Order: sequence, then structure tokens, then C-alpha cells
Amino acid sequence: MNRRIGATAAAAAALVLAPAAAASAYEASDFDSTVTATSVAAGQAVNYYIDGPVVNDEITVTVTSSPTSIPDSAIAIAGTATMTKATDANGDASFAITLSAAGTYTFTAVDAEGDVINTQAVAVAAAGSPSATLPVTGSSATPLALGGGALALAGIGTVLFAKRRNQARI
Repeated sequence: MNRRIGATAAAAAALVLAPAAAASAYEASDFDSTVTATSVAAGQAVNYYIDGPVVNDEITVTVTSSPTSIPDSAIAIAGTATMTKATDANGDASFAITLSAAGTYTFTAVDAEGDVINTQAVAVAAAGSPSATLPVTGSSATPLALGGGALALAGIGTVLFAKRRNQARI
């Protein structure tokens, strides 16, 4: 008897919670976005790609700056700081954004219902500043090439020396 009551309560709870689960099946956090670069020089365009929900027909991107003293005119998304685009059949959209003043910018993608899909941060260095280029990573191959060449020459010298020594014995 207790098992039947428990099973009935579980079934009733499932029926009550099923619509809530279906409603939350679409969560903006399930979607992603990418930028072509997270650090650029002033005036360089950045492409912002949003992988939105298929059921969404448009995505709005808003760009905000830090410090807030950067004027709206320093942000251009086809001439504005906020732009709405129709999505493709997969719910995706792409925006070309040009940032002309140094600072940190946040791109926020919002779906048609106003839910935030994703955000991205981009740092913009002043034009001509050293930080406007990518940092050098890894190591230089020159020392390895020189070391390898020296070892090869030492090996060739050893072989020639041994060959000459053997010929002298004969």
C-alpha cells in the first residue's frame, strides 16, 4: 500500500514538474559565443559569433566600455553601439565590431526574449602601443638549430678521424 502511495506521489510530482522542466529546457547558458580576438589594436575589427537557439529569430548585441568615459562614437557595429540581426536557420548570427578607443569592452548577446545568451570581453590597446600585438610565446629555434648543427659537425669529425686512424693502422 505504501509503495502505491509513493508511486502515485512520484507520478503526480513528475506531472507537475514536467511543464517546468520543458520551460527551462531553453536556457541561454546552453549557447556559446566566440570573438576572433580578445586583444586588438584600436580601429581593428573584431568578429563576434553567437551560437544561439534555433527557435530564436533575432539576436541583439550591445557593447559597453570600461572606462565609461569612452564615448559611444568609439564603438561601431555597422555604425551603432547596439545592433539586432536576424539569425540564420541554426539560430546563429555574426557581428563585425570595430572599437576605435583603448579600453576594455564587453559584448553581450541577447535573444529575442531578452535572455542573455553569452558575453565576451575584448581589450583594446592604443594604436601603435606594444601591447597592441600578440605576446611572443614559446622558445626560439635558433639555439636548438645551432646545437644540432654543432653535434652533426662533431659526429662527422669523429667519423673522419676514426676513418683516418684506421687507414693509418693498415
